[in-house]
Amino acid sequence: MTSASNRAALPAALAVGGVGVLALARHRRKRARATRDWQVVTVFLATPARTLPAPLGELGDAIETRWATAPGDKGVELAARPAERSKVDRAQLRQALRHAKMQLEAGEVLQADSPGTTKGTLLNLPLRAATRRAERLGHL
Repeated sequence: MTSASNRAALPAALAVGGVGVLALARHRRKRARATRDWQVVTVFLATPARTLPAPLGELGDAIETRWATAPGDKGVELAARPAERSKVDRAQLRQALRHAKMQLEAGEVLQADSPGTTKGTLLNLPLRAATRRAERLGHL
């Protein structure tokens, strides 16, 4: 009689365990998504700035920002993420963060020098396209 009740309890136990595993996986995905949305730059400043620099300030309520001390007292970390139901995409936010870092550290948004003898040709078109893309995403 005990073996029959054990056989009946096994599917119920597997179902409860499966529901628990699915709930845990959903919780982990939600938590990872919440932390993944934050993009962070380390700014070489002694204390956080009182106001956001123009590149981030222009995004206004479309983003959330926070300041934190960088590890090893190497400045401060400026983190930003799109606010709920915001239309700001990751590339736009990343570019604004990079420009904000330059503004805070150098006082201006720095531009890469381009040689005066370079002409736009069909052969260097892929390189020019990759360079434009790198400006937005932060890597080639």
